[in-house]
Formats: sequence, C-alpha cells, structure tokens
Amino acid sequence: MSTRVLVVDNILVNLTFLEAKFSMEHYEVLTAGSGIEALETIQNGPPDIVLLDVMMPAFSDQLERVAGLEIGAHDVLTKPVHNLALFVRLRSLLRLKLLLDEFRLREETSCQMNILGGVENRDELMHSKRVLFVGEDPSEDELIAKIFDENIYLGTLSDSTEAM
Repeated sequence: MSTRVLVVDNILVNLTFLEAKFSMEHYEVLTAGSGIEALETIQNGPPDIVLLDVMMPAFSDQLERVAGLEIGAHDVLTKPVHNLALFVRLRSLLRLKLLLDEFRLREETSCQMNILGGVENRDELMHSKRVLFVGEDPSEDELIAKIFDENIYLGTLSDSTEAM
C-alpha cells in the first residue's frame, strides 16, 4: 500500500505541481483547495500525512517555524520549498508516523490480550525504563520525548553505529 499524502493549497497551480511531484515519487496524492475540502477528504479516509499551505504573518523563517510548531505542526517548511528538503522531511515524518502507529497497535493488542491490564499497569511497567531513539533529524527527538513521561530515560543518537 502506498503512502497517502493530502496536499492542501488554495492555489491550483501549486496543487497541480505538488500532485505531479509526489506522484512521480510513487505517493498516492489527494488534493484539497480549502480547509473545508481537506476535512471532507480526511473524513472519507485519513491520509498518512497532510501538507498544508498556511500564510503566517511572522517576521522571519525561524519565527514562522516556531509559530507553526507551537500550534501543533510536526514540521514547518517555508517557501520556496526545495525538493530535497521536502522529501527528506516527508520521509522523516513518515518514519515517525510508522513508529507511532506501531506503538498504538502494540498497546491496542496488549489491551485486547489483557497483557498490560490498563493504563496504570503500563505506567508501572514503564517507570524508570530506558529508551534509545536513533534518528537523523533532531526535531524527531523532541516528538519522541513527548510520547514518554518524565519517568523514562530517553537517549538519542543520530548515527546507528554509535548504538553498537
């Protein structure tokens, strides 16, 4: 199954361009010209990732990034977006999504099999545990850290050979 990408932009030329770009990389591309249209598309079947064009009146690229992250975005790119940066960040976010999906599936399966016996038992099991996250993108570290509480030691590495 290919990755579903929803591209939301109110400029038709941008939508067409991004649709062609993602299709060439073998993504299943959905498009929406407005927020309402995007929500309708998501209700019909959620995509793996949403690229949303947002006009932000910040004063610099750094302020725009911070503002976007503060309102809940997992990453923020500023225009003009370079192909390499776009696809590297997209792959990074998709890896994170796969990891989170796996965590959710494992927790759901464990609850169905009555292995963890509920949230309290899970918290007890995870108390004072160590987690090592290996990823190339430092922003992923922060996202992973938000998943775990303060009772878990989270180590991060950017190179998997260091983990050996």
